[in-house]
Amino acid sequence: MPHVQQSGRRTRTVLAFSASATVIAFGILAVVAPRGDSAPAGPAPSAPVELTAGPERLDVAPGLCAPSTAQIGVRSLEGEKAYPTVRIDAPTPVRLSRTTFTTYAPAEYPALTPVDLVVPGDTPAGEYDLSVQSGDARLTIPVTVTERGSGPDANVARGQETVASTVGNLTAACGVVDGNHTYTLEGFNRPPTAWADGSPGVFPDELETRFARPAQVSRVVVHTHAESRFALRDWDVALHTEAGWTTVASVRGHTAGGATSTFPTVRADAVRITALATNGYAHAIVTEVEAYGP
Repeated sequence: MPHVQQSGRRTRTVLAFSASATVIAFGILAVVAPRGDSAPAGPAPSAPVELTAGPERLDVAPGLCAPSTAQIGVRSLEGEKAYPTVRIDAPTPVRLSRTTFTTYAPAEYPALTPVDLVVPGDTPAGEYDLSVQSGDARLTIPVTVTERGSGPDANVARGQETVASTVGNLTAACGVVDGNHTYTLEGFNRPPTAWADGSPGVFPDELETRFARPAQVSRVVVHTHAESRFALRDWDVALHTEAGWTTVASVRGHTAGGATSTFPTVRADAVRITALATNGYAHAIVTEVEAYGP
């Protein structure tokens, strides 16, 4: 099964200073000359800050398409504005949307910066705390990775890594595994809840969700737009097994909303929807994909 992998890499720069020492003062790296030498000129230390987080702790569902968000607050403590740099450290396998940022910190209120957090679908339940630091200010954000659902009512596609052949503007492949069946485009502080392809008038288009681990699947539900003029009409459902991709169902002539495909139980680690035709709209639209066991 082909995989598209995106990875973020943090680089570390090591600075060596001959016959001198380095210190961290309120988030500013300073060089301190040995006694008898002239200290090099440098920026004055920034004002000390207070760190806060909202919420104070996070519950995270395992899955690369199931982000949780922490609002990191930074407030200046000396009555003057500041521009501190904040660093966030997370244990493996936690992934962050940002690990450092510099922000304007007023004295009157905390400036808030959102940080999204995800963990892979096979992450064991447990505690994975974040460490936040800016100069001498430090904060720990408790993070609890929750248990995955199980049983016949558990949707094994929910929140799991999802990729598409193309992605249209203001939509996202992850929007089809968020539990929201509506067609909502990306907006200010609002994530998209659906996927549309990025190649108008060109078919087929593919949408693939990779499960956290192999699972028994006997039912797949595909939701498309609630209005027939925008809805997907024809598609195939395939599951990935040890033998490769197997088409388990085909839907033809659909008009709007959701359609359920049932079939003999298959042990699979991914589901793929191949969009073949719409009811006249130029883009394939899927608002949710669900996969269940027997």
